[in-house]
Amino acid sequence: MKRKQYPQPASDSEMVKEPMPVTQMTTVFNPSQMALLRMFARDQSEETALEIKQVLSKHFQTKADAALNELWDSGQLDQEKLDELRNMHIRDILH
Repeated sequence: MKRKQYPQPASDSEMVKEPMPVTQMTTVFNPSQMALLRMFARDQSEETALEIKQVLSKHFQTKADAALNELWDSGQLDQEKLDELRNMHIRDILH
């Protein structure tokens, strides 16, 4: 039985010296994201990560509550509008 012959690898002089093109994706961070990345650049435990999530959640909950209270106090939001939103399907909003 005859052995199959495989092509020999190219020598260094025959190899292409130019690098192959690489597709790169760039992520652009907003200033808040950059500040958080710098602040938490060192390794954090799972417990610390959970605490950070809780602090951030509480912060944004407080801001949302304040905005809703402002809408309520100004009369732009009332019980009738809340009831209307409660019965609205998300697909009705999107279409």
